[in-house]
Amino acid sequence: MALTADPPASLIFYEPPLVVDGSSQLAALAAAGSKRVAKGAVSEIDDVINSILPPRKWTQFDGTSWIQFVSKVPPSRPELAQLEAALEQRLNQRQARNKGLCPVRSELHGQLFDELVRQITLDLPERGLLLLRIRDEIRMTLDAYRTLYESSIAFGVRKQLQAEEGLPELEGALTELLEKKKILESQVLAIKSKLELNQRRLLEKRTLEEKRWAEEIAFVFFSVSSTQNESVLFPPPCETLTFIHTKHSPPFPFLLNTAAT
Repeated sequence: MALTADPPASLIFYEPPLVVDGSSQLAALAAAGSKRVAKGAVSEIDDVINSILPPRKWTQFDGTSWIQFVSKVPPSRPELAQLEAALEQRLNQRQARNKGLCPVRSELHGQLFDELVRQITLDLPERGLLLLRIRDEIRMTLDAYRTLYESSIAFGVRKQLQAEEGLPELEGALTELLEKKKILESQVLAIKSKLELNQRRLLEKRTLEEKRWAEEIAFVFFSVSSTQNESVLFPPPCETLTFIHTKHSPPFPFLLNTAAT
């Protein structure tokens, strides 16, 4: 009974899978070694390809282990068209998002980049090694951003939990402050009403006092004018002036007022 392999789906071109079980594995390794010895320069490219893209291994449901090496054959133009069609088909099948962060889209484009590295390495190994450095740098950068994103998410969750822990206390304090605010507002209204009442009373009192002062001033003016009129109509009695001179008096005698008898 022939064994059938069901390899994982990938955009990278692989050779036919091989069963990994004792003598079969040794035969496969021997066949690969004979090809490298025969071809010479091709063995160096194979080593570079296998170091850049190691062979993949998997185990099926029946317990059979398989290994599959990356293809060492350059692709043709129809195969490149099939690669592009396969990428679009898998993006649609796995419902990858066109924008934003999408693990599915990132995984498929990573496989596509590895396939491009394989094709360029077959053409010129040195260029493939440079692309390998670029790929590793991009992956390290993405891993750093992913770690930073996960740590920021964890930090945000911790802060949210801490905020929720003190939320009931803050709500109670807010309710208490609102009640105090209402009490103070009622006190302010009462004080304002008292102030307006006192201002009205002071204004009324001042108006009454000004009116009383005006009446008193008018009465005083009336009294003074009446007295002056009486003094004009009824003058006081005449007074006689007597000169008294003594031997000790100064040169100018002083006047003495004597009432008329």
